[in-house]
Amino acid sequence: MTTEEALALPNSSFENWHQDGNTWYVFGSEEAMFWDSGNKGATTGVAALLGSNMTTRSSDYVHSGNYSACLKTDVVMSTVAAGNLFIGEFLGTEQTTKGILGWGRPWSVRPLALHGYVKYSPQAVQDSRLPDGQDEGIIYVAVGDWAGAAYNPAWPIVIRTAKPDTDLFNPDEGCYTGDGIIAYGAKVLKGEVKGSNDGLMEFVIPLEYRSMTRVPTAIILVASASRYGDYYVGAKNSTMWLDDLELIYEESKLPENLR
Repeated sequence: MTTEEALALPNSSFENWHQDGNTWYVFGSEEAMFWDSGNKGATTGVAALLGSNMTTRSSDYVHSGNYSACLKTDVVMSTVAAGNLFIGEFLGTEQTTKGILGWGRPWSVRPLALHGYVKYSPQAVQDSRLPDGQDEGIIYVAVGDWAGAAYNPAWPIVIRTAKPDTDLFNPDEGCYTGDGIIAYGAKVLKGEVKGSNDGLMEFVIPLEYRSMTRVPTAIILVASASRYGDYYVGAKNSTMWLDDLELIYEESKLPENLR
């Protein structure tokens, strides 16, 4: 596959953070936002009485540098709040605790895969979608040509957790979010996931292309310590650590079994 200029994800080693009031943000105070999380929803307004930052910097497990991103699911006002990280911006809340998220940033090139390092520690939860009785984590990435969300056309995708039947992400064709996908890849984390010496494990998520003629206009990347957090299903203290995310553009840099 012929690729274009290899663009890198900003702050993808999660070294740069800053705090504004009670809220931690995943970018330096002098930098432009690229990544965001649900922290603002859990630390402002009514939720601030009980909430805390669910996504923070951590020095407990790192692959390089001083920090990784630590995503920890919490329960805020009796509602599951998944530890999460995404390309985009937290836009606000409705119905007190229901999040509104703008997903995606401009992107015009076609990566082959996402490479990075992860550790995951799930907790027990009872839900029919989780037959093992344990929470699951997820990381997924897509490039697409979404025309702009009806709720706010400035964003490729807008997630409204108050409207799970229509305004959540679905990779399947036949819906707005699925039809806009040019390439998509996902990794579901089940059970304890860790590398050597109880540290981070290397992973690669290949992107499967649905079209080689459509040109991307945006990229989304989402990680959640609770796979079904958008549906308010998850376990308190399920935790994911992420570090050194990198988009791969050349087949020679892929593991041999994926070339």
